[in-house]
Amino acid sequence: MIGVAVSGWIGPALALGASLAQIHAAAAETDITGGDQWQQIDKTMSELVGEGYELVSVVAQSSQTRTYFLRKPGKVAKCTEATALALENPLSPPVPNTLTKGQSYGVINSGEPPKTRVDTQCAELVRPQR
Repeated sequence: MIGVAVSGWIGPALALGASLAQIHAAAAETDITGGDQWQQIDKTMSELVGEGYELVSVVAQSSQTRTYFLRKPGKVAKCTEATALALENPLSPPVPNTLTKGQSYGVINSGEPPKTRVDTQCAELVRPQR
């Protein structure tokens, strides 16, 4: 077997292509048409997995946002997870031209790592009522 090193943007591009192929395969299994749409559901990703969904693909739009695609026979779901700083007292930037020369705006470090919040929303792909 010959090993091939993948560098630069080619590796992520191949991974994205494979993910899209899996999503397309899941869509083909469920006979998805152009009129289908995502409908929010009040379930967690863990509950969906408990109902028989399996993880098909993960797409990271940024380091803070990921979308997980799940499927089970005849159904497709997605869960979007967004991570953000959980500031108890959010700091607002100073009003322009109010800092004297040499002053800068900064955050006081309390020595504790910042707290984060993770928000997750799930949706199922459904056909609209006709």
